[in-house]
Amino acid sequence: MGVAVLRASPRPWVDVWVIQQGGAEALRHGLNPFSVSYPNIYGALTSKMLAPELFLNGRIAAYPYPPLTALVDLPALALFGDVRYAGSR
Repeated sequence: MGVAVLRASPRPWVDVWVIQQGGAEALRHGLNPFSVSYPNIYGALTSKMLAPELFLNGRIAAYPYPPLTALVDLPALALFGDVRYAGSR
């Protein structure tokens, strides 16, 4: 049932998924997830959710999770194309 839910929502509109997916993708390409920026999916609503200091050129410039999160997400991304298969949420 869990797999069915993941497949029913292949690109969820949630910043947690976007940032964790991006962090694992950065690792896969040999980059540090703490040194890359991530898309801002909330647009004008962002000011109600995140501090302005977290933005650079309209993108989120911070990876807010501990390093182990990206390391656990990397195999799920590499094997299945989605960090949610790691179950780290």
